[in-house]
Amino acid sequence: MSEPLVSIISITYNQENYIKDALNSFLSQNINFPLEIIVADDHSSDKTPMIISQYHEKNPNVLKPVLRNKNVGAVNNCISAMQMARGKYIALCEGDDYWTSPNKLQKQIDLLESNPKISICFHPVKVVFEGGSKKSYTIPDSSTGLIFNTKRLLKANFIQTNSVVYRRQNYRNIPNNIMPLDWFLHLYHAQFGTIGFINEVMSVYRRHPGGIWWDEQSAPTKIIEKYGGDMLRFHKEVLALYGDNHTYKKIILSNACKHTIETIRVKGEKTARELLKSIPDFTYDMFQFSVNTNMIICRELSIAKDNNLKNQNIIDELSNRNKAYEEQFAAIQRSRAYKLSTHISSLTNIKKQLKKRANNGLKPNRNVTVVIPVYGDWKSLQVCIFSLQKYLPAGNSVLLINDCGPEVDFIEKKIINNISDLDYKYYRNDENLGFIKTCNRAVYELDKTKNDILLLNSDTKVTEGFLEDMIKVLYRSKDIASVSPRSNNATVFSIPFEAATDYNYPPQKSYDIYKKIRDKLPEVYETPTTHGFCMLIKRSVINKYGLFDEIYGKGYCEESDFCMRVRKHGYTHAIANRAYVFHFGSKSFTKEERDKRVENNNVILFSRYPEYGKLVDDYIKREVLPEQNLIRRIT
Repeated sequence: MSEPLVSIISITYNQENYIKDALNSFLSQNINFPLEIIVADDHSSDKTPMIISQYHEKNPNVLKPVLRNKNVGAVNNCISAMQMARGKYIALCEGDDYWTSPNKLQKQIDLLESNPKISICFHPVKVVFEGGSKKSYTIPDSSTGLIFNTKRLLKANFIQTNSVVYRRQNYRNIPNNIMPLDWFLHLYHAQFGTIGFINEVMSVYRRHPGGIWWDEQSAPTKIIEKYGGDMLRFHKEVLALYGDNHTYKKIILSNACKHTIETIRVKGEKTARELLKSIPDFTYDMFQFSVNTNMIICRELSIAKDNNLKNQNIIDELSNRNKAYEEQFAAIQRSRAYKLSTHISSLTNIKKQLKKRANNGLKPNRNVTVVIPVYGDWKSLQVCIFSLQKYLPAGNSVLLINDCGPEVDFIEKKIINNISDLDYKYYRNDENLGFIKTCNRAVYELDKTKNDILLLNSDTKVTEGFLEDMIKVLYRSKDIASVSPRSNNATVFSIPFEAATDYNYPPQKSYDIYKKIRDKLPEVYETPTTHGFCMLIKRSVINKYGLFDEIYGKGYCEESDFCMRVRKHGYTHAIANRAYVFHFGSKSFTKEERDKRVENNNVILFSRYPEYGKLVDDYIKREVLPEQNLIRRIT
């Protein structure tokens, strides 16, 4: 038998009614490489071992049966089978599931072979309930715009087992007492590269009473009763993989705290505490995390918008509780007594209070100050002002700053005449500062509000609903720091993106295309950077980490530097696909001047963030290329 490129791992237990479908789907693959099929049966009491043996007799060079003489459990059965694998890649499919596309393996291996940095490749799966007890559906739903990366995978498992192909690693140290194993295996492999996705349904996942996770649907508490300890250990092992990353650690411990609450509810405090004693260091980490979470809650509540006497009483109460938790934490640190359940119960009550207060109007301020640096080109600026007058919602501010361009007095006169009946503010720099220093001056010195900041070029025209949609995206997650809209001229965020046109696509033609595809796009794309022509930024992020670094002179690359800088602190950025703003192109510099500035500033940017180029390339492959295919089909 030749050395296989791919090892298919299929574990079985009492699956006589399903195993033939799985094996037939493996053997019918159209592939140009050798493979092996390792079928590990966990001492089934039905005809499953006999069926496996029959298939082995017909396919002795491909199918390798492992028929155990005693039951070892699904986790041990799978791990030991993976340790037997010889292939460069490993594909998983349990014996009660099956593949529906004969080209599945070839497509996934082609992607992995052409992209050596990908360590996991998966695709959507159709979920079917036996007997039609429930309506089938597809997971994951790629139309939601979910970004398939490690951070998202830590929050929730979006990879179905029978869709995955791994780049094979060392499996000698995989723990054998954790659940769910598939989620852990995904996270284990994600350490070694990126996650590849093929947006095509190519397999079926059966839900039936004999499946391990059937009770998750019919009686979820039974899962906790049976696997509660193994599920807690899952979080501990994931923390060992990713705990050095502060952002990842917060996600892991948050999940662990939620699971601990559920374990206490189902199994009782005494039993849950016994489970936690087996992993004391991890329990200690969870307690510390929950104390810190309580401190954050108190701090956020104390800076809420309507901080009246009644709210202040709540703040005082929570602050006193937080002080008590800190003392309790110190006592636990000394005595190693793990009174976790009491604390988590109190923390849950605090969160409920916070949510209740939010529903009563205690919400963060989401008004915006629009900052428009002005250099020249009155004609474009006039269009910008008129569009804001038409489409900017009431309650938001506009701040125009004249940066002393060639026609400084003429521009000033025109601005003053056109905003005389508007509640817009106008300032003039004493000398030309350039875009970066002008933006910084606006945020640090001139704007006296606590509003979020929208940096808007003067050569833009906004459209209906643009700000509402950008704000919605900005606050869909606390991790999103900045948002940009779609445009005709916004580099990789242009519609359509065509490098050959120097990104400046004919405005109306771009907008016509956008209207055709708008509702077919997800609401948001996650991106490594946003675009300075129209960039909405949370004020809280600016307050913590500043705005633009003035090392970039009068402009270019400063917004990417800002975005990469705050990414280091766990933030991400987004494109609002429901918002569109016209951008008519640079008027401040000639093409030669612009190209020279970009070249010089790119040297700084890439020296600081060498990973920036790959992040942008990944964004293009993940979002731009599929969008281009969509545009070609529709237009």
